[in-house]
Amino acid sequence: MREIVIDWLIDVHRKFKMRQDTLFMTLSLMNRYLQNSRIKKEIYQLIATTCLFIAAKYEEIYPPAIEDYVYICADAYSKSDILRMEAMILNELEFNLVNTSPLTLLGIYASQCNLSITKVNFCKKQYDLCQYFLHLTEMSYDMIEFNCAIRVAAAISISCRILRVDGLGLEVLSRDFATPQEQIRSCSMSLFLLLCNPVNDKLSAIRRKFGQDTYSNVASLKISVKGVI
Repeated sequence: MREIVIDWLIDVHRKFKMRQDTLFMTLSLMNRYLQNSRIKKEIYQLIATTCLFIAAKYEEIYPPAIEDYVYICADAYSKSDILRMEAMILNELEFNLVNTSPLTLLGIYASQCNLSITKVNFCKKQYDLCQYFLHLTEMSYDMIEFNCAIRVAAAISISCRILRVDGLGLEVLSRDFATPQEQIRSCSMSLFLLLCNPVNDKLSAIRRKFGQDTYSNVASLKISVKGVI
């Protein structure tokens, strides 16, 4: 159910032309709310829609009106349903909305690489590839156990191997992200297994998004075991 809802959410996010930070804040709110709440699958979409509604008000200059969310759900939920769920989520999270975003952490690290004396060139294609990997990690229950820093480090590690970028090995990433090498290696393996999964035509929002020129067509890259492991 999670994969279906997040796939739909990514398409909605693109339709509304929102910032990337809005999507990751939405997913963070969802994960944190669902950790402590027992829900019926019938309201999973309502929770996702409401989290997007909250995140957009926080991140966007001109967030969509609540009527737009009702429309995008094909009138499955009313304005009252969304507002009621908003109150439940905010109360459960005690209005603590801000959390470390893997995308923000990735952006900071990429900028530091390009400015550092080591002169590691973190190009746009590698940045887009890491974004692609981070999107994929949000689709999987198995990746939730890894914190933000580990997932970002794993995404950078695999992208370096695929694009043959030197200077950012496990030792360096472990030091920079204050994370044991073994945890980065374990997360990298889990991420690689995600990449090896057969393409599901019914859950293709991420691959369609990152198969565009805007994101350097990174979803079309051929990834082999020899190049990564």
